[in-house]
Amino acid sequence: MWKNLSRTRSEPTALTKLVELNRIDYLITDRKPSEAWLQRLSEANIEVMY
Repeated sequence: MWKNLSRTRSEPTALTKLVELNRIDYLITDRKPSEAWLQRLSEANIEVMY
């Protein structure tokens, strides 16, 4: 499953649950996630591209 969440829009951002982490294979983002998130995503075997 692919999710592409872009920050290019000027709309406000908010955290919301879209899907369980175990259903994600790849996360593509325009910024490097925090080290805590990188660790959590790594533990869930999610490949992160930024």
